[in-house]
Amino acid sequence: MAEIKTEIFHVKNIDCASCAAKIENGLKAVDGINDAVLDFASLTLHVKATDNIRILEAVRKIEPEVELVPKSEKTAPPEHGEASGGFKL
Repeated sequence: MAEIKTEIFHVKNIDCASCAAKIENGLKAVDGINDAVLDFASLTLHVKATDNIRILEAVRKIEPEVELVPKSEKTAPPEHGEASGGFKL
């Protein structure tokens, strides 16, 4: 039996709480995903799953423009065009 792990992602390109709920409910319906909570206020997705690939594929099908960044990658330097100061999410 595959191990269930909790993964945390920063969510990019999401516009509304309704879209967040749509993603959360869609993920909960996917085999191999035990639970999903998308906090629209903090733009954070917490998922309990056996396979990260299923998470990414499901989100891509539900809302193609939404991007998930694993929490460990969130501390990377700002991308070209982003402000270097200010608040970090």
